[in-house]
Amino acid sequence: MQYAKLQYGYVKKYAGLMGNPSEINNIPLSIRSNVMKSLINLSKYLGRYETFRSQLKNYGIKWISSDNSFNSFLAIINNNHSTLGKWYSEALNALSANEKLWNLIPKPLIFLFHN
Repeated sequence: MQYAKLQYGYVKKYAGLMGNPSEINNIPLSIRSNVMKSLINLSKYLGRYETFRSQLKNYGIKWISSDNSFNSFLAIINNNHSTLGKWYSEALNALSANEKLWNLIPKPLIFLFHN
């Protein structure tokens, strides 16, 4: 429900960009993808999706998302993990048996993170 309210709020605020999507590039990066999702949803609802998509392409507007799974994975791997093994052991002790999904990780891989 909260996501729907967020989408609705962005549509109310930025619906005027449907006719002039060049202004999308002026929206802060932190909310741009949500605004674009909202406008795309609105364009689909109004039956103007193909037109809006074409306008985005004509103005050179592309999805900018550095917050994806692969980047998150890289951030974890490239970080200093001197205490990861200790944290992992403590976390396993705090979880019940059915919550220990990470218990499937082979033990030699876990200890690679110990320094």
